[in-house]
Amino acid sequence: MVQSLWVYDQDGHAAVSSRAHPPPTQSFTDRDFYLAHVKEDSGTYYGKVYNSTFNGQPFFTVSRRITHGGALAGVLELSVLPSNFFRFYSTLAYTEGLQYGLIREDGTFLARYPVAPPGATDRLDENSNFRRTVIANKTGGFYTSLSPIDGIERRFSVQRFENTPLFITAGISSTAIRNEWIAVMAPHI
Repeated sequence: MVQSLWVYDQDGHAAVSSRAHPPPTQSFTDRDFYLAHVKEDSGTYYGKVYNSTFNGQPFFTVSRRITHGGALAGVLELSVLPSNFFRFYSTLAYTEGLQYGLIREDGTFLARYPVAPPGATDRLDENSNFRRTVIANKTGGFYTSLSPIDGIERRFSVQRFENTPLFITAGISSTAIRNEWIAVMAPHI
């Protein structure tokens, strides 16, 4: 699941990398995984999805602040491949219309199945049923929503992943629910 491990110094330059030898000399001070740790120790931060400059493969970041004497000494960052989540989610897909995702509390997709088409949103807005659900219940819940990507109505279950700002989602089309219900009930009627 982890593509690479990076250590950035206090100035945002890669000091060590398991992916590139030597690490690139560019500054990463503009990246969310670095900025999240500059002013304070924010604990573990789950960053947005980036495309790798090495092979174009998408990855998202998991980072933590490194301190020395109470001051920022650098940032430790893991690059995680959404494609591994996609492969796992695909093993769960037993019928048409299923959707799975790993979504930050702010609505940012980190991984999803199926893969969204080019140009699709990578973040659900404040008015989405997902955001309303996780604001109303911090551990998750259920909601029904019409997909802006494929126009299919789905029933979703959302569950917070332990004490993180991440939510695991699973959705099934309303049509599939109805068809499965009819198939089970038809012999009894």
